[in-house]
Amino acid sequence: MLRLAKVIAPPTTAVCGCYVYEKVSTPPPLTPTTYTSHYSHLPLTTLTRTFTVLSSFLPLIISPEPAKLRDMLTELGPAWIKLGQQLSIRPDLLPPSYISTLTSLCDSVPPFNISHALKTIEEHPELKELGELKLEAGASLGCVYSCYWKGKKVAVKVQRPSVFKTVTLDFHVLTILSSLHDSIIPKLTEQKPYMKKLVKDFTESSIKELDYVNEGENQMYFKNELKNLPIIVPSVKFSSPKILITEWITGENLSNLTPEEIKSMIPLGVETFLYMLMECERFHADPHPGNLIKTENGELAILDFGLVATLKDSERANLKSAVKHLLTGQYSKLVKEDSVALGFLNGDADMEVIEPLITKLLKRGLLLQATERRSNFKNVSSELNEIFFLHPFEVPPFFALVTRGVAVLEGVALRGDIQFDIWKEAEGHVIRRVKGKVGGWFKT
Repeated sequence: MLRLAKVIAPPTTAVCGCYVYEKVSTPPPLTPTTYTSHYSHLPLTTLTRTFTVLSSFLPLIISPEPAKLRDMLTELGPAWIKLGQQLSIRPDLLPPSYISTLTSLCDSVPPFNISHALKTIEEHPELKELGELKLEAGASLGCVYSCYWKGKKVAVKVQRPSVFKTVTLDFHVLTILSSLHDSIIPKLTEQKPYMKKLVKDFTESSIKELDYVNEGENQMYFKNELKNLPIIVPSVKFSSPKILITEWITGENLSNLTPEEIKSMIPLGVETFLYMLMECERFHADPHPGNLIKTENGELAILDFGLVATLKDSERANLKSAVKHLLTGQYSKLVKEDSVALGFLNGDADMEVIEPLITKLLKRGLLLQATERRSNFKNVSSELNEIFFLHPFEVPPFFALVTRGVAVLEGVALRGDIQFDIWKEAEGHVIRRVKGKVGGWFKT
């Protein structure tokens, strides 16, 4: 079969664009598990997008600046924005200046035309009784509407048209470029190849955000796991790959509350997220203010379960051990044992060099009072990132998401209480778990 494809060259070249025929066999359906095979049957489509991506990188190669990388990722679209957000929590891969700049990446974009949402909904006859949609929020992957269904108000999340096709094509391009990177870099430098694994971990976790069935399953998991806590998780009413309908929660986002109101919600919020981290198989990795609601009754509701970290039993056990050693000042065990068990370091890493550096920084950062610690934290964090970048550290994918979640949660808490101390809260949680549970895990 022949397909007409347009290949675009940059406007500064002699040929700005041309049409060619692309010989293709019928590709397999485009799904989360077959997108690589799908685009392998469309070589010119892949080549065109790869050319566009590489052209975007040229200014960065000529003049490598953190702000240029951020702007380039933003222009390339949702997949690249999410990659940048992932890189912003990987100090083992980028210098501190890039880490700092990429934290400002935002995936907020204008909403798409409501007609596209209605067309997607019409594909499901069981949703024909949905009431009139009212736009509530828009993001790079989809829009959220409110409406009435079966006599009750619900939240309707609809995926942005063509976003799955766009994002999976970029995932395929990323996979190709990462393989190319890892085949070249070892020949030019002493750096170990890492990009292919990074992209694999990134695409495997990100593809789940494109499946609202997966998000709905996460939501019901947390509704069950947190049922004994005074927390509200909306019930899921309907889910499909592109549509998620949930119970509507009336209230105010924490971002709209006064500092005093936020402060009143902090203890429960922190306790809930520490409980997820220490006791559950999954962890909500995106607790920003828009995903936290104070209900009309003053309760705390948690929304949006697309970005979730999954922890194996062994990872959770190793994490608990690391927290124990961190809170009790056993930094040598933290570096020599926990960092290896968690996958930060290989067993053959030079601990005689690394351990004193980490211990010195942790003592400087964690043994101070809360306000002193925060005023010094930026410097300590920058130095820690420098160590991660210069030494053979590798941040495990699950831990990168956990770090993101904890950092976002701390930022929310500080809006309500400038004296908030995440380490003291974690210590308090550990003590409460020990006292309330025979055979608690906090043992020496």
